Formats: sequence, C-alpha cells, structure tokens
Amino acid sequence: MNEQMRIPDLGTFTVVSVKNERGCVDPRPADTTSNKPDHHSGAERTPGASMGLAMALLGAVDIDPKTAVIATLAFESQENHPFVMHTDNCGHELGCGHILRAKNTENESLYGIPSGKVEEMIGIAKDLANKGTLELEMPVLKGQHKEEAVVKVVDKKKTIEATNAQHHVFRLDTTRTEETFARFEQFVRTKGKLTVENGAIQRAADRQGVATLTLLAAEKNIFVVSPSSKRVDNVGTVPTPDQFLHQLAKSQR
Repeated sequence: MNEQMRIPDLGTFTVVSVKNERGCVDPRPADTTSNKPDHHSGAERTPGASMGLAMALLGAVDIDPKTAVIATLAFESQENHPFVMHTDNCGHELGCGHILRAKNTENESLYGIPSGKVEEMIGIAKDLANKGTLELEMPVLKGQHKEEAVVKVVDKKKTIEATNAQHHVFRLDTTRTEETFARFEQFVRTKGKLTVENGAIQRAADRQGVATLTLLAAEKNIFVVSPSSKRVDNVGTVPTPDQFLHQLAKSQR
C-alpha cells in the first residue's frame, strides 16, 4: 500500500517521490489527450510553472517580456525541463489562473507588474513554440477549480498528490521551489548578464503567488507539511485581496 498522509478535515493524501519536472499548483486532472496526461504527479509545483518563473523575473528586474521568456527558456533547458505552462477545457485562451489573473488590468496592484507585459509574454512564448525555438509542454486540465486548502510541502525527497477521492488542494513544493529560484537568480545573473538584487526573484514570486491565492483561495486554510517527518501544521488562512493589499502597503512604509 502506498504511503499516506492525513491532513485535518481533508482526509488522506498519497505520498509520492519527487520528480525532476516542473508543474503548476493547479491540481485539476489533465485530459487524457493532453501531451502530459499525468500532470506532474511528483513534479515541483509552483504557480504558473515555467511561465511563473518568467513572470517572477519580470517582476524582479526591469526588462522586456521577451528577455524574461528567453532567459527562462535557457534556464529550463539547463535544468533539463521543457517550457511548461497549461491550459484547460473550460473555454479559456490560457487556462492557468496564475497567468490569467496577472494579465487582468484590475489586478496590477496585487501582482506588482503591468498586465500588458504578462499578455505580451504569453504571446512570445506561443510564438517561439510555433517556430520550434521553444519546446512547450502544455497539459490541458479538466473541469472547474474546487480547491479547499493550500498545502505547502517543505521536503526535498517526498511530496503528496494534490487530490484524493473527495478533495483538491493547491500544492506548493516550497522547499524545492526556493532552491529553484536561488539557482534561477544565479543563472540570470551569470549567464543572462542581468543585474538582479539578492532575493528579488523569490520576493516577486512570493508576492505573485499570494496574489493568485487571494483571488482563488481567499480565507482557505494553509497547511505546511513534510511527508518525510510526518509534519502537518495549520499556519493560518489565505488573506483576501483587500487584506493582502493592506499588508503590502504596510510593508512598504
């Protein structure tokens, strides 16, 4: 029997070994016709997957969207990953809530980046994919969002499935993602010749990630879990957009 981990009020989730793959925090299952039907079971899940990395770079450094996409593409190639983003079967042009919300002009104050630059970045990635310059992996996810909590996994060797028979959660592989952003920052500084303040990409990613959660999971519980040590902690709830904006304003005084 597979190892299981219990999360309060949500039941048990299957523990899986990590994979050297990139995935989004969206737990919806992929369509069987998708080019990635298992949708990154043990992958490192971060908001927006590869496109989320590019968006964080865009929020950390004053560069144009094409530079952000090209730098992220080069980094993912070094990491032995394709460029990963996803859509869904719900009629969206791009079915990733992280990217869709960031390209909405009404949310610019939450994300801290111009929505037009995000829109441009999406077009650049698709254009490069059509030209064969970018190896694009784009799972098609099924159904509507029905996540009931946010789970942050602090573990290098194990993670959990983001769904069980009754429940879906947003799963963020926090420890692995933090290490990825540290490598990404070093990469764009040395290989991309960009001037990046220490920790700036991680800070931009954190802000953008919370922004998305306020729009998709406000007031839902946040759990920090470590499958290796059997740790499960309820650390609070996701703020509402207004609460998050208040927190941002307070931190910038």
